[in-house]
Parts: sequence; structure tokens; C-alpha cells
Amino acid sequence: MAMANLLQQSMRELMVPRVWCLLLLPILVLLLRYSVSSKRARKRQRQLDGDDDDHLPLPPSPPPLPLFGHLHLIGSLPHVSLRNLATKHGSDLMLLRLGAMPVLVVSSPRAAEAVLRTHDHVFASRPRSLAAEVVLYGSSDIGFAPYGDHWRRAKKIAVVHLLSQRRVDGFAPVRQAEAAALVARTRRAAEAGEAVQLKELLYGYTNSVVTRAAAGTAGTTAERLRQLLAHGATLVAGFQADDVLPDAAARVFRCATGLEKKIDDMNENWDRFLSEIVAEHKEKTRLGQ
Repeated sequence: MAMANLLQQSMRELMVPRVWCLLLLPILVLLLRYSVSSKRARKRQRQLDGDDDDHLPLPPSPPPLPLFGHLHLIGSLPHVSLRNLATKHGSDLMLLRLGAMPVLVVSSPRAAEAVLRTHDHVFASRPRSLAAEVVLYGSSDIGFAPYGDHWRRAKKIAVVHLLSQRRVDGFAPVRQAEAAALVARTRRAAEAGEAVQLKELLYGYTNSVVTRAAAGTAGTTAERLRQLLAHGATLVAGFQADDVLPDAAARVFRCATGLEKKIDDMNENWDRFLSEIVAEHKEKTRLGQ
């Protein structure tokens, strides 16, 4: 009996490495397949564009890891990590791949002028964001719409109808009232000997002005708009799995972390809120108010 137990234990110890190998093998195969397919896709794209590496060399780039790219080189202070990498490679331009997303790092005034002025139309569009696509109805707003005819029309509408001098002057009472409230809150905190967070105060002032100007009231509607804007900014500006992972892996990540449901819920909340605003305006128009 003792010999049989010893034999079974030995077999289990021998099987453990094999089990781990069987578990890791699919992951390694997927990494290898993704790396090869990415290279083939980039090669096909260069052929379609008529580009050749001999004529259009890419900027210098540190050695990447499969799937992760250069994510392992970015620390808790990204700007410091990028500065160190640019200094190490000694170039005005540096190409990084943060997962599936290519990133061009600009490290000199001359290169910045070329990117922001000479070739600004090439870099004018924001990277695609799934949260912005869903929450902002296909990234149709000015902030996330790709540069083109739609963006130019949206900008014209905003400048003429929302940011004209007449409209800005019309919101002057709102700004004055919120500025007075800001000063009053600061005074009360000073009299009580409490510390004041200027960042929170200024953010609250800006948010109140925007919501009152958009909603036309400082009541429940303005508070709901303020909450929607805050939650939407968290989703849009937060970690985007689609930026660093392939499509299938990004979808799995969103479902596993609940991000997919949060985005869908936010979309439904915006639909409900905007539908109520539109219905209220239609009712006022019908009544001649």
C-alpha cells in the first residue's frame, strides 16, 4: 500500500509540469499567431499604400514583446518613461506599440512643428474609442469626430449657434452667479479654518456653468446632466482595452470586467435624458413658450 501511494504521488509530481505546459501552450500559440498576422497585415497595408520600407523607414523603436508591444517599458509616470526612452534612442521621433495601438513619440520642437503644423491634417483625428463610439453616437461630436466634412460642419454649427458673441453674453448671468457661489464657498471654508481644494472648486464652477447653460436650469435636470458628464468622462478617458488588445481579447476583457455593461447602461441613460429634453422643448414650442 505504501509503495502504491508513493507511486501515485510520483506520478502526480510528474504530471504537474505537463499540465502547466498544456495550459500555456494555447496562449503561446495565440501570441505567435497574433505576432505573425500583425506583421502580415502591416506588410499588406504597405503594399496597398504603395509604401516600401526602403523609401519610408519607420522611426526607431525599442524591441517589443509579442501582443504587449512596449507596455512593459511604461511605468507609473508615463511622461518620465517616454522621456527616458527618447533620450536612450536619441531621436526626434520614436515609434512605440502599446499593445495593438501604434504611438508616435515626438521629442523635439522641430518634430513637434512638423506634426502639429506642417502635417496637422494627418494627426488631427483622435484615436478610435469604443466608449466614445457608443456614448457619443458614433463619435459624432466635435471632440471625437474624425477630421473631415462632418467635423467641419459640426464645428461651424457650434461656433455660429453655441459660441457666438451673443450666446456667450447671454450666459453672463450664469457665470456671475456661479462665480459668486464659488467665492462664498471659499469664504465659508476660510472662516472655518478648513483647507480648500482649488481643483475641486474650479471644476465644480466650470461644471455648474456648463450644465446650467445646457439644461437651462440649476435643478434636477442640471444635476442629472452633471452626473452623466462625470460618468461619461470616466468611461471615455479611462483604460480602453481596445487600444492595447486585439478585438476578440478586448471584448472578453470588457465582458469580464463589466465595462461592456457600463457602456451600454451609459448609452441608455443618455438616450433617456436627451429624449426628455427634446420632448420638453417640443412641448414648450407647441405651447408657444
